[in-house]
Amino acid sequence: MPEQDRFDKAREAVAGTPGYQRRASTVMSDPMSFMPGATWIVETMRNKDTWTILLQSVDSEGGKRLVIPNRVAETLYRHYDSIIKTSKSLRAKAGAETRKQKKERGGGKDGS
Repeated sequence: MPEQDRFDKAREAVAGTPGYQRRASTVMSDPMSFMPGATWIVETMRNKDTWTILLQSVDSEGGKRLVIPNRVAETLYRHYDSIIKTSKSLRAKAGAETRKQKKERGGGKDGS
């Protein structure tokens, strides 16, 4: 049996532990000027204590596998959550301003 690499060991370490959950998706990315198009497999795993993200990509240059450890996964989630909250807040403020302007112009809900 071939020796397991860090990727396989990470998957095996989390699988089956208390509170284990796993989601996986395959994503086809479009090519960009600095990066060829690729197929990505994103595997997110969680148990009661940690997050682990496993990334695999295959492109014209070959395949790569990467383990994103708990602290990095949590940092990614915090960044995402912060960006989404800021975006929602900005949209809500813009919507409130639009409603205020309509009200000042004497418009009703239908804008008349």
